[in-house]
Amino acid sequence: MDMFLDAKVGSSVLAGPQNDRGFSAVMQEIQDVSSDEPSVVGGYETLTRSGKKLRSATVVYRDAQGHPFASLCVNSDVSGIEAAQACLAQLLATGAQHENQASEPPDMEYLMTEIIQGAMQQSGTKNGAMNKKAKLEAVRQMQDRGIFIVKGGVEKAAKALGVTRYTIYNYLEEIRQSQTIAKAQTSSRKK
Repeated sequence: MDMFLDAKVGSSVLAGPQNDRGFSAVMQEIQDVSSDEPSVVGGYETLTRSGKKLRSATVVYRDAQGHPFASLCVNSDVSGIEAAQACLAQLLATGAQHENQASEPPDMEYLMTEIIQGAMQQSGTKNGAMNKKAKLEAVRQMQDRGIFIVKGGVEKAAKALGVTRYTIYNYLEEIRQSQTIAKAQTSSRKK
């Protein structure tokens, strides 16, 4: 008794068996009568009438003599999985780009040198001769750019200005006090 059951996923393609790789593989399995164990032909693609990809697998069941008596084909619509996979690949690629950018630390020596040179130039010094007012202004600019939160920043600034690190700390204290006084004066004017 021959029986055919077709539970459709979408719309099956109306094409001959010559176009179906799964059918060809099943036909080869059918001709092999060396075992009474079911044969599984899996992992092949088929298409719906609309062109949607299906992942297919077919099981060929055999009787005790090894002759096929039934087959079952399962088709799974994988378009949603492929869309999710493409989305994840895009997210992972973006994450990898950010990860590569973050893993390359900036050259801190270069940045500190740039901050110090910029502060010294903006404080109006020429020929390396700086008075205390110019040095205070340079230290304020360096502080504004965050050099003193970096290890070695105080020592590098002191060397560039030709002072000790203790002098840099004294300048920072003077700057802090002048900012506190300026804030107090501003708030008293508002009242």
